[in-house]
Amino acid sequence: MKVLLTDYLSVVTSAPSGIKRTRELVLQLAVMGKLVPQHSDDEPARELLKRIRQSIRIEVTGKVESKGRNRRRDQVEFELPSSWCWTKLKELVLKSESGWSPSCENRRREGTEWGVLKVSAVSWGRFLPEENKALPPHLAPREECEVKAGDFLISRANTAELVARSVVVEDCPPHLMMSDKIVRLVMSEFVSCHYLHIFNSSRFARTYYENSAGGTSSSMKNVSRQQILDLSVPLPPLAEQRRICEKVDELMVLCDRLEAQQSEADAAHEILVKSLLDTLTRSHDSHGFLTSWGRIKKNFDILFATEASVVLLKQTVLELALMGKLVPQYPNDEPAKDLLKRIRDERKALGVLKRPSGRIAAEGSEPFPIPKTWQWATLGDTVLSSEAGWSPACEQRPCIAGEWGVLKVSAVSGDQFKPEENKALPSTLEPRPSLEVRPQEFLIARASGSAQLVAKSVIVNECPPRLMLSDKIVRLRFSKFVNSKYLNLYNNSTFGRDYYERALSATTTMKNVSREQILNMPIALPPLSEQDRIVAKIDEVMAICDELIEQFVAANGKKIALLDCVIANG
Repeated sequence: MKVLLTDYLSVVTSAPSGIKRTRELVLQLAVMGKLVPQHSDDEPARELLKRIRQSIRIEVTGKVESKGRNRRRDQVEFELPSSWCWTKLKELVLKSESGWSPSCENRRREGTEWGVLKVSAVSWGRFLPEENKALPPHLAPREECEVKAGDFLISRANTAELVARSVVVEDCPPHLMMSDKIVRLVMSEFVSCHYLHIFNSSRFARTYYENSAGGTSSSMKNVSRQQILDLSVPLPPLAEQRRICEKVDELMVLCDRLEAQQSEADAAHEILVKSLLDTLTRSHDSHGFLTSWGRIKKNFDILFATEASVVLLKQTVLELALMGKLVPQYPNDEPAKDLLKRIRDERKALGVLKRPSGRIAAEGSEPFPIPKTWQWATLGDTVLSSEAGWSPACEQRPCIAGEWGVLKVSAVSGDQFKPEENKALPSTLEPRPSLEVRPQEFLIARASGSAQLVAKSVIVNECPPRLMLSDKIVRLRFSKFVNSKYLNLYNNSTFGRDYYERALSATTTMKNVSREQILNMPIALPPLSEQDRIVAKIDEVMAICDELIEQFVAANGKKIALLDCVIANG
């Protein structure tokens, strides 16, 4: 097993969550007796257990208590080395006790004040004494609940992932007490608290707690003290317990080092990729662009070897397209300046009132230079009409076939239209058919709980009947002289996001932009034919990038399969 893990360590640790799962593998091997060698002169665990029982008999009442020798089979047990034996945690414990949870002040204790530990103090594998609340001065502390160095603490209430996590207290400031959700186990001198912490952190113990924990939600699970004490434990000889702890510490330090190296390498790679891509967007002429692209092309397979780097590439390609640097300009294309005049004539012919044009940056201070055939405009300059929807009090469920529904902002906040994100209109209310959403419409959310999602837009490819706009969704109808897909790309680009981040206002829970702010967004408008070429090229490049990402996902899947194989054969 050690040879297999060493041979494939670079592959295993480079898998998604590979280092995290390598840590889990180390714990698994440790508690199965496969991490360190067994020594023939070690006192067998069965003899050790006799000594522990004798110490417990002396400690408690002078006679041996029944310790539940008929072991429940609710925990997966595995074959152990001959010098090991299975036992229950309660057979290793001299005493168990929980703390006290008075009504505390909502602040951390200061100086020599007394404090009560929160469960977060013992939830992360190491003791965090700063996770406490101050005991009010009118309450007398309970000194018997004070935590001391060497204590073995375990939480009996937390999330499903963190419930029953343990720590060994290496050092503790004075005047900190356990809460009633923390259990202290006082162990026999013939067992290592650090070894029990290793086992309690392993997937074998975690599976037991997942099956034992009560509670109605994943946000708060509970285990009783008795359930903790009923944990089945593989007990090695005491000398081997100590060797296991030393080896686990050694390997965890190695994992920490690998994790730090990987993080540094990932960060450096991202900076390199971003810096080289930025040279493309900052180039001022074709010579500079081609020189920068030459550097990237020469090292493409090295630069774009991760999903994150390809995501950066997609973003840069989109920015280049919207700056006029991705597809060629043709002299026969009708200039955007003339295009805007056609749109104004179209609006006039349709009887659309002229809207005041939003202010565009003065010449020379535009966000970026654009080709001669392009024109700076506002989104509103391309719009024939805009309208928001209606938000009646709806039922707390999606509509079913035949019913009317009202779209939630989440229907238009992602990369694609999601018609299933709706609420059913009550049968007592009359629908408003004029607000029904239809295919090919351009929708934009003017409010969201996230600044990153407010004013995100979608083009509706398909839509079931009888779904209406809410008042937080705006529908824009564009002139026939613009490509709505180009405007959707621009609205969702970094240029659009930068504009909206400056424009948005916020309440405590909701970020908002007004319809007027949406219409006043500056856009770099190309000739119509070039808009079409840009949309087609973006579709082509994004498809290639998505294919690259799929290859990375497949490769990562193989790494995960290898890691699973290594763990399964532990």
